[in-house]
Amino acid sequence: MQHNQMTTLLPNNNSVFLRGRMTPEAGKWMSEPLWKGIKLVLMMNGELECQPDNKKTVSLSGTSLCVIANQHEQESQQRFLQTEDIRYVSVCLSEQLLDSFQIKQPELFLTSKNNGPQLIAKHAGSVLTALGNQILNCPLSGTLGDMYLTGKILEFCAYSFEHIQQNHQSIHHPKLSSQDINKLNEAKRLILTNLANPPSLYQLSRLSGLNIRKLNFGFKQLFGSSIAPFIQEQRLQLAYRLLSTGAEQVSTVAWKVGYSPAHLSTAFRKRFGFSPKTLC
Repeated sequence: MQHNQMTTLLPNNNSVFLRGRMTPEAGKWMSEPLWKGIKLVLMMNGELECQPDNKKTVSLSGTSLCVIANQHEQESQQRFLQTEDIRYVSVCLSEQLLDSFQIKQPELFLTSKNNGPQLIAKHAGSVLTALGNQILNCPLSGTLGDMYLTGKILEFCAYSFEHIQQNHQSIHHPKLSSQDINKLNEAKRLILTNLANPPSLYQLSRLSGLNIRKLNFGFKQLFGSSIAPFIQEQRLQLAYRLLSTGAEQVSTVAWKVGYSPAHLSTAFRKRFGFSPKTLC
């Protein structure tokens, strides 16, 4: 099930963007052709595994930015780990558009010519998250809405390129043993099982069988976020889903996800750009 809109970015540049939401089937690998050029994907929520070259698996969780460079006829594989509405913004940029702005081609684009598809993925950060919400909740319609979205998409592209240049680091399959990965997945499961009152770092270490140093290091390597920010993100995403049903009040949801109502309102507004009461 998909609710999205594809729009041409700028005339005569073979570049487009999509925005909207989709409800994927959890656990099912799906194939899709890779865009020839650079594709920016802002995933606002959810958990995803993808194989841009059908070899290495990349894991994403929460609000993440993916940058995929490709210059050949290729397909990628991906699967979502949960069945939930995924909100996203996707921008497909041609080499022609980069040249028209006199943007130096990113290194991963040049590498993709000889080495196949290249992917960089990072936690999106507050600026890109705010832009994603502005794009998904465009306040205007018609030609004025198109103008607004074009400006916001170009802003999103600029900040995305800046974001990936900071501490350039691919999160391809981390250098962890299969046993370590299993233990880290168990730690993640323990957190998600009781988000309102998750285990302490010491308890997670004991229950997962990893020492605190490896737990901290491995969790960030595998899931792209340290444990404390991961817990906060998952709490806010759960609050968003619960409030979206319209069945519960903000105060009820707050206690369910481990916040006081006032704390939830502050954190929710900072994360999504609007009050949780907006969803009720």
